[in-house]
Amino acid sequence: MRDSITSQIDSHNAIKALAGVNCLISLGANAPSAWGKPPATLCNSLSILEQNQVYIIERSLIYRTQPHFGAGLMSEFYNAIVAVHTNLPVGSLLRLFKSIERKAGRRVRPRWSARPLDLDLIDYGSRILNWPGPNRSGGPLVLPHPLMHRRGFVLVPLVEVAPHWRHPVLGLTAGALLRRNPGLRRGIAPA
Repeated sequence: MRDSITSQIDSHNAIKALAGVNCLISLGANAPSAWGKPPATLCNSLSILEQNQVYIIERSLIYRTQPHFGAGLMSEFYNAIVAVHTNLPVGSLLRLFKSIERKAGRRVRPRWSARPLDLDLIDYGSRILNWPGPNRSGGPLVLPHPLMHRRGFVLVPLVEVAPHWRHPVLGLTAGALLRRNPGLRRGIAPA
């Protein structure tokens, strides 16, 4: 009898997991964290995501990326993309991101400053919400990420992880977005 109940619970949990949503998450860091150098920080953050019902389906290589032109003198970034599956609602997922960033040592700092960890939700089940986002200085959540199609450090690893994924608004794959603007690949190389 007990085995039957355990089997039913396992089946129920498997069905519940299937009912979740697939997401794309961008990870970046360019300063040491509580967990070490940026590549170690990215790997540790993935472990914490998985401990919190965010299951990694696919992960990209870690890429070294030159800082944005307007960022001034800053260390190079380390970036990656993961495709995940989760049952977490979008608000809970974003709160988890902020919690992980704080654990890594991230504090509120001015824009363009070095950071030990940055987790961005790129896509949440292909949902469209508040798009296009007029700016990134706070405000409501925008899905898909309003700047992802202009960021090589997102698109290059995204091609690797989800080559058939299409931008929910623009209808283009990451590869097509890169072909439209090949300059986005500049300064990005596997770490």
